[in-house]
Amino acid sequence: MLVVGDHTSANTNRLAELCGGLTKTYLIETAAEIKPEWLKGHHHIGITGGASTSEDTITEVTNPPGNPHKKKADFALNVCRHCR
Repeated sequence: MLVVGDHTSANTNRLAELCGGLTKTYLIETAAEIKPEWLKGHHHIGITGGASTSEDTITEVTNPPGNPHKKKADFALNVCRHCR
């Protein structure tokens, strides 16, 4: 699970804490923080954002620069195929 938001945000940290109780979770502020090894071997990757996380930041994470897919949904469905 990727939780997108400010590392100092109480809301985002609580969201990461809740998600972390259920699955491996990473709190990130930008797509640049995503490490490919986090995604390897996973067929589904959840992405959520804190209440104050901008739409631009969410878009960057769900459709990062250099993404070979045209649509966000394509990236979400195919991300593990490119990280194996």
